[in-house]
Amino acid sequence: MKNRILSLIVCALFAVTLLFSCGERTPEATVDGYMKACVEFNREKMNEFFPTGAEDQDTQVDDDTYTIMFKRIKYTIGTSEITGDTATVNVTITTLDMKTIMGEIISDLIGQAFSHIGDDSFDSDAYANELLAEKMNAEDAPTVTNEAVVNLNKDGSGKWIISDESQNTDFIDALTGGLMSMSGMFDEIG
Repeated sequence: MKNRILSLIVCALFAVTLLFSCGERTPEATVDGYMKACVEFNREKMNEFFPTGAEDQDTQVDDDTYTIMFKRIKYTIGTSEITGDTATVNVTITTLDMKTIMGEIISDLIGQAFSHIGDDSFDSDAYANELLAEKMNAEDAPTVTNEAVVNLNKDGSGKWIISDESQNTDFIDALTGGLMSMSGMFDEIG
């Protein structure tokens, strides 16, 4: 009888432990969920994992660009480390090499601008958007693989979320194929 009661208590404790541990999202699952949401370009889901990650992206051109870019992402979740309410997760990301693509577009635009001097009918914005979509959708579009560390913290309810952008610049740069570092080069020039 004692063994039966002891077995029931052990089973009950195991069940309670299992119940409570299944509800917690791990740092790796948070990064994986965010990456899957990016590939699907599901903004609502992206914001669930990275609440400060998409605040500045609000134009239709950005949505079109990110949809094309993110659908080409391949990633691998690596090791992680948890220290209290913070964590890091290593991730390897392969995506379009936007630094190379944007360099090609800028070069082409400069040539077009010179050949259309005085031509008011030339719409450089429309031309640039068309060229961008063409280069990003090309079968042989250049890709780049980068490793990055994703910084996470627990939110007010104890769920793991990706920390704000200022703590994840390398991750964002890897995710966007170098766009962040490219914009930094323009900041230095201007």
